[in-house]
Amino acid sequence: GLFQLINRASTKLAEMALELNRVSGAVTEDSRRIKILNGLLSAVNSTTRISDLFEKAADSLLQTGAVDGFLGGLKTIGGYLVYESRNDTAPRFIRASEEETLRLIHSGRYPEGISMADGFFLYLDIRDADLRKDRDFINSVVDVVATAVSRMQVDSSERTDEGMLRKALKNAAREKQTAEDLLSLNRELIEASPVGLSLLDKKGIVIYENEGSARIRKALKIEEAFVDGLKACKVAAAAELAGSLEERGEKDVIWQDQGRTYRFIVRPLKVNNWCALMSVDITDDLEKQSRMSAYARMSIVGNLAASMAHNMKSPLGALQGFSSIIREDLDRGAIRVLRGDHEDEDFHDMIKNMINASESVLGIVNQLLNLTRKWETPAEKTDVAEFIGRCIRLVAPQAASSSVAIKTEFAIASAVFKSQAVEQVLINILLNAINASSAGSEVLVKVAAGADKIEFAVIDHGIGMDMEKQTKIFDPLYTDWPSKTGMGLGLSLVKDIVDSIDGDIRIESLPGEGSTFRIMIPEENAGG
Repeated sequence: GLFQLINRASTKLAEMALELNRVSGAVTEDSRRIKILNGLLSAVNSTTRISDLFEKAADSLLQTGAVDGFLGGLKTIGGYLVYESRNDTAPRFIRASEEETLRLIHSGRYPEGISMADGFFLYLDIRDADLRKDRDFINSVVDVVATAVSRMQVDSSERTDEGMLRKALKNAAREKQTAEDLLSLNRELIEASPVGLSLLDKKGIVIYENEGSARIRKALKIEEAFVDGLKACKVAAAAELAGSLEERGEKDVIWQDQGRTYRFIVRPLKVNNWCALMSVDITDDLEKQSRMSAYARMSIVGNLAASMAHNMKSPLGALQGFSSIIREDLDRGAIRVLRGDHEDEDFHDMIKNMINASESVLGIVNQLLNLTRKWETPAEKTDVAEFIGRCIRLVAPQAASSSVAIKTEFAIASAVFKSQAVEQVLINILLNAINASSAGSEVLVKVAAGADKIEFAVIDHGIGMDMEKQTKIFDPLYTDWPSKTGMGLGLSLVKDIVDSIDGDIRIESLPGEGSTFRIMIPEENAGG
């Protein structure tokens, strides 16, 4: 017990130490910002000339390591007075035209800052990523220098100009507020967007994004250093997207990952050489288009099926009938077929194969014809055991060839329902259950009655399905058998038939554990 107390106390002390370290780190970062701003205030307040103000402000910020470059200036008669200082070049004062000044501002070397209506401007190349994201800190730096410039202008101007200067400062404040309001509005619009939107700086780092963009980026496991993260991905789409962002070119990229499909749209911006990136998960839209296409094809299949009823069933029926007559005559010895001087031993198997082939083709034709069938036959009282037995006999050859046993379990003896429609449903589901089962396994058919419905259940212990497949198996022309056999019409037909008689069908399935199909027929169709 004593050791447990010591362990709990040690754990608590460790947690307190971690929290203290976190708070200490935050305090240290805030202290650093305050130290930078205090140093800047001290530097600009000790000057009496605007040229000295720019020099000392730049020196103060560069010496703290907060920035790598400083560009400031003021509009004067005939142009601009510009001061530029960087770690990698000598500082300089120049007199520049408006065009030259704008070229310096938009060169991309100074991504953070502001230009005011009175002609004052200040732009910075901030080294620290945390400071670069801190808009309050950047605004504070600009306000300190702008306030000092304004103070000097007021002190050095004549009394008659005091009102004009104050008006200029008010206009600048209004414009700044307007810019901030527009920025806030833009952020709200980005957040409200139904698609992912993000802004990337010239280094390919995400500087702002909405929730949709962050969700897609995290799903693809890409950090905020977006371009670097793309280069680390061994995917062709990632390389294509990274190249477009680096080259600042317009590009649409499709990226598929773990069953999802994403679309990225790159658009370069003139402001600070940034890029806008739109990201959309288009998986559901593609699936919807696929389903619409499938339904369109189903309409064509239905029209073809109606035509096939007249053009195929008659010759197939004749072929099957004449073949059956020949086989019966062979079986009772009414005819003999000779090959040369000897009886043809293969002819009997040929006739059998012709009968089986014609039956198979007729089955396909009937399945297609059922797509356009309305199932308007009336409900009738049906012996459940006899009805289920008839369904099982129709699928018995497939069950036998797959070595699958079919068992039954009845909780009712008879019921009133549309037997022809339900028969087509059960046959299709039984065939699927047989195909999904391994040799030696069983398929169980259960019939039970509830308060307002009859329930038919087909239970197998085969390959099963995950949730994604369960949402698609009733789609027309969808098939996912490993052997890729079938037309993908069986379960689509099942769903159409069940819906047409106001029933309901449900699936319970797990991969590798089998599936249960439950068909519920409501009382108005089951009762009578």
